[in-house]
This record gives sequence, structure tokens and C-alpha cells, in this order.
Amino acid sequence: MTVTVADLLSARRVAVIGASDDAGKIAGKPFAFLKRDGFDGQVWAVNPTRDTVQGHRSFPSVAAIGQAVDLAIITVPARHVAGAVRDCVEAGVRGAVIFAGGMAETGKTAAGWRPRSPPSPGTAVCGLSGRIAWG
Repeated sequence: MTVTVADLLSARRVAVIGASDDAGKIAGKPFAFLKRDGFDGQVWAVNPTRDTVQGHRSFPSVAAIGQAVDLAIITVPARHVAGAVRDCVEAGVRGAVIFAGGMAETGKTAAGWRPRSPPSPGTAVCGLSGRIAWG
């Protein structure tokens, strides 16, 4: 099964990986917007350095959520993207959107941060510079 952009946009269970306690930072905005603006699905903060994010429980990893996740919004620094994607794949997350500086705009190719092995069939990863899909 292939994951489409429509699947990502209709996600009902979202994990924000690298979620910041500061709703004004790029890593805090997705979580804040989803909570504040009426998203009626489930939203989890994932940040291994915090017990809470913006007043909500934070999980140390996406696997620690213990429930199926449709979409991960990855808001970690570029050097941590590959590990975050790998964690999502291992946890069975269906797709991911990446908000990370220091990627393509630095002149480095996507191969520098892609996981060493392809994610499970049907997993999609979307970055600001385009869609990368396996499956």
C-alpha cells in the first residue's frame, strides 16, 4: 500500500517529534497549532528531554506512545532527522513531514540524511523540498 499526500493530510493520529515547549519556535508551532486550532484527532509531543511540552505529556520516543501513529511531524535539527525517520519506521508510522533547517538549502543532497535502509512498504516522507516516498 502506498501512502499518498491525501493520506498525510487526513491523518487522525499525529506525533510531533522534537516538539518544543516554546510555541513561538519552529519546533513548537506544529504542536501548538494542532492543539489550539481545533484538530480533533490525537496529538502527541515527542521530546526525550522533557516530561511535558506546552502543558501536555511528552513521550521520550514515538514508540513510547504505544498507539498507532498516522503522521509524524519531525521538527529536529538536520543531524537528527535520519534517526527520527528510522524511529518512525520502526514504530510503524505511516508518513512523516520534516521541518528541519540545514538540509537541501546547505547544498547537501538528501542522501546525506536518508535512512540507510528503506522504510517499510508504503511509508512516505515529505520534506520542505519535496516528497520522498518508498514502497
